[in-house]
Amino acid sequence: MKEFFAASYAHSRDNFCREAAALSADVRSYALPNHQGPAGEELAIDVAEIGPADAEGAIIILSGTHGIEGYAGAGCQRALMKSSDFLNVTKSISVTLVHAVNPNGFAHFHRVNESNVDLNRNAIDFSDAPPTNSKYEDVMRPLFDLVRGEPDYGRVKEQFRARCAEGGLRHMLEALQPGQYSDHKGIFYGGAKPEWSTVQMREIFKREFSGKKKVVVIDLHTGLGEPGVGEIILLGDNAPMNFSNYKRAYIPPISMPGGLESVTANISGPLLSMASIAGKNCETLLTFALEFGTVPVDDVLLAIIIDAIAMSNNSDNKRLKDEARDMMREAFFCLHTQGWADSIVERTQDVFRSSLKVLDATLG
Repeated sequence: MKEFFAASYAHSRDNFCREAAALSADVRSYALPNHQGPAGEELAIDVAEIGPADAEGAIIILSGTHGIEGYAGAGCQRALMKSSDFLNVTKSISVTLVHAVNPNGFAHFHRVNESNVDLNRNAIDFSDAPPTNSKYEDVMRPLFDLVRGEPDYGRVKEQFRARCAEGGLRHMLEALQPGQYSDHKGIFYGGAKPEWSTVQMREIFKREFSGKKKVVVIDLHTGLGEPGVGEIILLGDNAPMNFSNYKRAYIPPISMPGGLESVTANISGPLLSMASIAGKNCETLLTFALEFGTVPVDDVLLAIIIDAIAMSNNSDNKRLKDEARDMMREAFFCLHTQGWADSIVERTQDVFRSSLKVLDATLG
């Protein structure tokens, strides 16, 4: 199933728009101002609406919230558009596919956006004081102190491995994954204001939820868990009260952030919290990330750290930037791994079919 996946943002966008047109989808594009792709191409969030506009039920599937993770997510969206599963969508259900929530990160192989902001930590209320994370400084400051001036990735990697062995990887993840709002050059940075993509997605959610009674929102991600395994992670303000509904409707693994068996800690400002707000009057609302494992999580975290160093450093050293990009590709897009593409496509289609059953049952 590797044929569904693209090697560049531009190719992925072309594929998405072509498949959407073949399904007679209504496609709307939101162009990112003042930024371009590697070849000078336009960057945009593309939204394909398939099915009747007056449907009471909807499935909304997002790719590329974390930029580079969109290579996998968009491939799964494309495979879904070409599958027979769309033939089973009833007239009471519409399907909306959102390609490249973070188009700049997608195009330039970063997890974060054009401002080094993690969009899955950016949906907080900035009129209040942002959450604090004292553990972040303890973990990250020694690593970033190593790279003042010309980066030395070798020293960073050595120190990172030592700190993992000393304090435990789980401790490090619990310190970093929740996000932080103090270090604008650091990792898991939630920003100082709503980012462009966050503003656009808030409006997209408002539009897509209009007139809907039953909605399932799926945000496709990679980087955590066993290779090729798709874990459903409940996100959004309504998720805890609906946990039993998820367990009845979907095949495991299913988890809550911060749970002992979850691949992720609790996080601040997840994008899907905006879906919870937009769908507050829905009779049924399920919002979750579908997270596909890639490589060991310490390799993923190290790639994120190295990429942050490369982005924040003013050096024109092409070798260092290329190394950071290659590490990110290895960490988040395992197309070369035997069976990985098949696994993530099949899991996405299975979750889509289960979502159809949920909506058909409640709309019937």
